[in-house]
Amino acid sequence: MAAKLRGSRLEAEVDRARADGNWKRLSELLHAMKSKHSGMDDMVELVEAELELETFLEQQGEVLRPRSDYANELREAEMLLKDTIDRRSGATTLEAHLLLAKLHYASAAYSEALKDIENSGMELANTQFRTLRALRLVAEVYAIKVISTA
Repeated sequence: MAAKLRGSRLEAEVDRARADGNWKRLSELLHAMKSKHSGMDDMVELVEAELELETFLEQQGEVLRPRSDYANELREAEMLLKDTIDRRSGATTLEAHLLLAKLHYASAAYSEALKDIENSGMELANTQFRTLRALRLVAEVYAIKVISTA
């Protein structure tokens, strides 16, 4: 079914899966996103990295206990997020910075997480949050900021 979705329908399905934290559904939609005519080329790397990160974190259990050895397991997601930041602008970059902060926090790289938060620009008055998922990421990142500075 995911292969038949295109354009705004595909984008709506992706946004819904991301907002609901339905990573299984998002993995199904990722293939359709990668097709040439999906209209979501700017989101593919971000969604792929988010899927890797969130799936990994779910496997670690209910309570996240940051560990430096997670960095090796999350290397691919980190590279995808950095590529997204280097190539894109706007809301995609904001979300990439927020996900990178979450990844660095999970990897016990607290100073890196704080740099990612600062680089995101989420605290600027003109920041617009395009999706419910972006708002949830901001809430998570504020918690990460408090924990990382304590």
